[in-house]
Amino acid sequence: MTEIPFYVLKPLRSSHIHPILDRDRVISNTRKGIETQIYLDLNILSKIHESISKSNPADPSVVAIVQFLHSFSGGVYLAPGIALEEVAPHFALPIYRSFEKFCSMYSLNFSDAYNAIPLMPNKRDILRFFDLSSGQQNILATSYASLLYVHYIHTFFPRFSNQEKFKLYGDHIASSINRFDALGYAIAMLYFTDASNAIAKIKRNFIKQPENKQKVLKNSLNAAWDISFYRCIAYSEVLSKVQQDFSLRPMECWCLTFDAGIAALSELIFYDEESTLKGMDSASIALDSEILKYNDDLAHNFELFNYRNHVRRALHQVKDLLGEEHTYGSLATIKKFINKTEESFYKLQ
Repeated sequence: MTEIPFYVLKPLRSSHIHPILDRDRVISNTRKGIETQIYLDLNILSKIHESISKSNPADPSVVAIVQFLHSFSGGVYLAPGIALEEVAPHFALPIYRSFEKFCSMYSLNFSDAYNAIPLMPNKRDILRFFDLSSGQQNILATSYASLLYVHYIHTFFPRFSNQEKFKLYGDHIASSINRFDALGYAIAMLYFTDASNAIAKIKRNFIKQPENKQKVLKNSLNAAWDISFYRCIAYSEVLSKVQQDFSLRPMECWCLTFDAGIAALSELIFYDEESTLKGMDSASIALDSEILKYNDDLAHNFELFNYRNHVRRALHQVKDLLGEEHTYGSLATIKKFINKTEESFYKLQ
């Protein structure tokens, strides 16, 4: 982690030890023919927009960002595109223009990526999951369903123990939608436990419990965007390494964010590079043995999480050996599950 007022994260890595992005690493990547891409979170873009629109270039956070980027003397690509998918429609173009002005003002020696889209797409107001485009629904469906069902269990099964809640969650997700979301599953595992400081940050960021239960839908959708942002960064790197026939250059992908919740998530949960490159949606969790020793719920859930991950990986390998296709729940099935779960919260009105 960095000591400046933002976080530099790498979702895809080989161990819980977080690598450091510095000038030497960028130079090494360039020599190896690897592009270094930095994906900007929406909160970074919003802060840049605020600074540019208010003509306040001395904003400490923005100054820190500029100093950080200048330390590379070029050699990296900045990617705002994923975050702009999440932003409110009326805000997307102003943020994008502020970002371009920011790069121009500070003489940042960065060029657009070769696959960059020069114009912002037309967007419309997004109030709920079913207002999204079919492409966006496909991206968010599994994570949104996963987070929504955590809220459902919390609301409708209050007398269950944490261990019972997590088992119910895993059993029902597997039987109802048959599409595994490793990151959402890991977050659920952490949610159904007593919180350490790091876990409490993750719970506050991804599973906010509002007094008005209808806000559950909005909070879950926002959190699904965060999960998708984290996942997309990992899989952008994976695709660049395994899909050379599409003329993608190998990339190393990082995230720049102000979000302490995502930073806490990255400390504990990351995409395992070896497994993910083999085609498995494989989120790994790094937990200190001392934490497990004094938290029975967490130890139990962690054991169940690892067992299900082990079984899933074994089935994946067996199907590969037998030449069988991997079958997953369809988008239509997941949408039915989402619709039914949402209706349960509407009835609480």
